[in-house]
Amino acid sequence: MTSHVKLRKEKTGTVDYDIQIKEVRCQLVDQLKVLDLKLEQKTQQLQDLTDYLRRRGEIENEYARSLEKLAERFSSKTKSQTSVLRKDTTTNSVSQVWVALLTHTRQESKDHSEISESCSNVLIQPLTNCLDYTQRLARKVSLQPQQCTKKPWVLDKSTSLY
Repeated sequence: MTSHVKLRKEKTGTVDYDIQIKEVRCQLVDQLKVLDLKLEQKTQQLQDLTDYLRRRGEIENEYARSLEKLAERFSSKTKSQTSVLRKDTTTNSVSQVWVALLTHTRQESKDHSEISESCSNVLIQPLTNCLDYTQRLARKVSLQPQQCTKKPWVLDKSTSLY
């Protein structure tokens, strides 16, 4: 009779163990679904931010070129007018305003060109790296349950997250 009792305990122990393993696997699958959803949302946000910065850089570059063209167009006009009317002192003050305005426009063009460079290159690169790193981590995490279903008590050393 004692052998029958031992056999019964062993069966209930393995049944409980199997039930616990199934519950843990179900929890893991549920958590992975939540992780996948969050990952998808964050990935989309990073891609949207990257697209925004790229487009903003293009717009800033177009604006910088337009300002430079505007300054060049009026610069040639004011140079010819200034050389003809140098003798009049009131014209010199207007000419000085033109020179200051055109200098300011050129500086603003350079500033917007630098903003364009920052948006197009400097800011996008870290976002792209972050996006790549996040996707690599997600792939590695998604492989973990597949490996755990084979032998749940043995973890593969090759699946480090770094």
